[in-house]
Amino acid sequence: MVESIKELRKICQSGKPTKGNTLYLYNYALRKFSIYITRLLIPTGIHAHQVTLLMVLLTFIAAVMLATGSYQYLIIGALLLEFVKLLDDVNGEVARYRKEDGLFGKYMENWTHFITVPLIFIGLSVGVYSATNSILPILSGFAIVYAYLLHTAVDQCIYEPAVQARLGQIKIRVLPSSNESKIIDSNVQAPHKKRNPLFYLSVSPFNFLRRILMAEVIIIDVILLGAILTPIIPVVHLLFFETTPLGLILFIYAIMIVMRRIKRSIYSYLVAQKKMDEIYLSLKI
Repeated sequence: MVESIKELRKICQSGKPTKGNTLYLYNYALRKFSIYITRLLIPTGIHAHQVTLLMVLLTFIAAVMLATGSYQYLIIGALLLEFVKLLDDVNGEVARYRKEDGLFGKYMENWTHFITVPLIFIGLSVGVYSATNSILPILSGFAIVYAYLLHTAVDQCIYEPAVQARLGQIKIRVLPSSNESKIIDSNVQAPHKKRNPLFYLSVSPFNFLRRILMAEVIIIDVILLGAILTPIIPVVHLLFFETTPLGLILFIYAIMIVMRRIKRSIYSYLVAQKKMDEIYLSLKI
């Protein structure tokens, strides 16, 4: 017999969302719903990595639907992505229930994100192009996918050599991570400070908006919103192009993510100019 929802929350959601995180309330709301899907899946004997593979399959199907350019398929594809977003939480909950937390789980999680996110934007850019015959969504989609590849390239160009130089010529690979400060240009480790989401709003509204929009879970909601607005606002004039609300979303997201990756690349280049005894190497083990 499967445990009650209350008991499952204690087992599967032991790690609470960080209150200092900008998306704390959003993540908290997702966990309220995901536990019900977890309860349905546990009796089937499914494992966390199987949930991960299901996410990849459903994302591929959603990307194909987005690529058709049909309004009906566009809505279905966007809703399917919303379900995949819930499965992302279910994946972790199933892993905790079956005590499958480990390196393989982290590997599968990172592998999934680097496969599924480009799939979404490739499908979306092809779909907007088929509806408008404008080259802008293709360029935007290409820029987004290239930015994700650049993220991996920066890891391999600076983080791995730094680890090897400091620890010696050992076989070590640093997996992709959302942590932006694996290497800090300082001899002194700065203390980590948890901040309330309102802090970012008070310091810089643009910075707060950027943190929200750059989150993968939020961009899926924005895609759904753009799909809903498509019949209401069929044409959006952007520079010398005519596009749709989804085309505008693609363009804005492409600009934001490319600028972020350029900033990260410049930062890594500046760190690479330093001597090894002039940088602080921070490893999470």
